[in-house]
Amino acid sequence: MLFRSHRVDMSSAMFTFGLRAYFSENDPRPLLTLDSEKQRRFYFGVRVGGSVLTDDHLGRGLKFEPEPSALGGVVNQTGALTLGVDLRAPWGLEVVADRLEQKVRLAGVGSLGEYGMGIVIPQVRLRHPMGRGKWVPYATAGVGAAYGEVNDRREVATGERLRGKGIYPALSLGAGLEYFIVRNLSLHTDLRWLYSWGHELRVSQGPKQKGDFSALLMTIGFRAYLFEF
Repeated sequence: MLFRSHRVDMSSAMFTFGLRAYFSENDPRPLLTLDSEKQRRFYFGVRVGGSVLTDDHLGRGLKFEPEPSALGGVVNQTGALTLGVDLRAPWGLEVVADRLEQKVRLAGVGSLGEYGMGIVIPQVRLRHPMGRGKWVPYATAGVGAAYGEVNDRREVATGERLRGKGIYPALSLGAGLEYFIVRNLSLHTDLRWLYSWGHELRVSQGPKQKGDFSALLMTIGFRAYLFEF
């Protein structure tokens, strides 16, 4: 067999987005809790981390499993975006958009594919500023919706076709801790329990099977406070 090497030039258009946070000022502004004039502000946030299944059974012989890329074979990688507003203490409102994906396994057959979910939950945030406003423990609770869809099917390998797509109710309960680096930028870590129910899946020509999904999400991230009012 004859092998030949080839030289190839490649080019591609690339789009990115980012964030600039300006830290030091000649006269730093006080933290919000020390400023009596403005107590409401809008923020944008990003968080990354992992999820661990707390309910993996879908139906007869069907179950969720972590993806092959899961850390330690248990912790799936996940991420989320947030938009929110801090109202007068202690209340706040935010919308969290999570992205999760799990393998679906059929007993006696193996992995049939993956089930991806996009979950959007509006939630209430109860805050308790401490240390002159630098540390802010908080609790969250909300109800929203999850869109689930089967992807990356392994029909050729297993001989079984997995199908499923729909919008289902979801809820979230959690707690976290926020640390303000400067007035308009904070780091945070949080722990949330996510639950969604009524998901429908079908294997080949079999009946529809309904199941629930729940997971514990552990994330870290930042909030950038964009404007105050």
